Amino acid sequence: MLKEVGFILVQFASNLFSASGVEERPAKRTSPQKNQEGSLVMFKKCLAVFLFMFLAAHCFASVLTLDELLVKVQGRQKQVTDMYAETVTVITSNMSVPGQESKEPQKIAQKGKMWTKGEKSRIEMLEPTRQITINDGKKIAVINKMTGQKYVQDLSKDKIGRNSQNMSLEKAKEYFNLSLKSEGNNYIVTGVPKEKNKIFGRMEFVISAGDLLPSAVLMYTPDNKLISKTVLQYQKINSQMVPVKNISDVATPMGSMHIEMEYKNVKVNEGISDSLFEIK
Repeated sequence: MLKEVGFILVQFASNLFSASGVEERPAKRTSPQKNQEGSLVMFKKCLAVFLFMFLAAHCFASVLTLDELLVKVQGRQKQVTDMYAETVTVITSNMSVPGQESKEPQKIAQKGKMWTKGEKSRIEMLEPTRQITINDGKKIAVINKMTGQKYVQDLSKDKIGRNSQNMSLEKAKEYFNLSLKSEGNNYIVTGVPKEKNKIFGRMEFVISAGDLLPSAVLMYTPDNKLISKTVLQYQKINSQMVPVKNISDVATPMGSMHIEMEYKNVKVNEGISDSLFEIK
């Protein structure tokens, strides 16, 4: 479920720029652009490990080695076979966009629905943006309901994207130096990229020792400045602890974003038809 949450937030953040009249246009790649692409690849890797460690955090019963953790993760993943939720995401931003005269904070409130089943997912943005994103486990389709445009990506050709669906401990170790420590009433899992980049220095996952659930995720720059902090809130539904609210604060050189995402009418393990994930 968390990968869908991350995907929604990235899309909403992009909408802030689109609403300001900034569009992406194809251009010849320059050396700086290649460096940016390298940083984006590292972002994908960081996101993939974030998803893996989020699931892993549910499995702590004591201080474990990373190898022991993998066995518990695989068992935990099988407990949630499917999930449905109605979402409301509010993003407030004071980010400065080139060519935009107004410096007033921008605010977007987006309503949507989401379904997940194993590797499959379906996200429907309902209002104000109208868009459907379907992941059938092999391909991802993005359908703009306002323009009718459709984009399909083959996941088998996107190695990083495919790995983000199935991030294993071995793959996480390939990209990151991972460590685990106990601090007060929390466990701290730290991931440091093996390949140096200009965006991420390390990621920290804070897990409560009381309920053994991740309570916060923090990302830092290479010079130890906080980039983002996400706080997670949970509720037990159908015997499973699932997130019902995420609160994030993101800082960038262009400004900051405050993001609150709530899940309503959440249903867990009640059965979802495979037809919802068909890409036609």
